[in-house]
Amino acid sequence: MAWNEITDDAEAKQFIKRMGGFHNWYVIDMHYDPLARADKAETALEGHYYTDTDEFSLKLRFGPQDKSGNWPEIELRFDEVATAGFSNFEEPDSLKKCSIEKTGCGWAFLSDYTLSAEERESPTGLKSNLFAIANHLYWRGENLEQFGQA
Repeated sequence: MAWNEITDDAEAKQFIKRMGGFHNWYVIDMHYDPLARADKAETALEGHYYTDTDEFSLKLRFGPQDKSGNWPEIELRFDEVATAGFSNFEEPDSLKKCSIEKTGCGWAFLSDYTLSAEERESPTGLKSNLFAIANHLYWRGENLEQFGQA
C-alpha cells in the first residue's frame, strides 16, 4: 500500500471531504518513533535525536464494516513532528469532525477543534482531544471503496 502525501490545502480539504470529515472513525493504534527515519547505522539515541528523523503514526477504523465485512482503515503518518496528543474523555469515543490545516509548524490534523489565528501561527497548548502537527503528512488506507478510493 503506497503512501500519499498531502502537499497543499486543496488536497487536505479533498481528503477530509472524501473521508466524511472522519465522522464515526475510531483510533485503533498510534505509535511514535524518534529514530524512524534515522540512518540505520546510527543505533544510539544519544546525539541522534533530531526532529527530522521522528515519526508519529495514527491508525483509524471506520465504525461500520463494509458490505464484504471488512473494516475501512486509514493510516496517517506524520514526519518531523512538532507536537501530538490524544485523550479519550467522551462517550462514545468515535471522532466527530476532523480537519487538516497548514500552520506555522507544519500540517495540523485536529479532531473537533478549530485553530485560532494565533494558534495557526504557533500551535501550542491545543485543547483538541486528538491532534498531530508535523512538517509532512502522509496517508494510506484499505477497504475504502465506500469513500471513493479503491
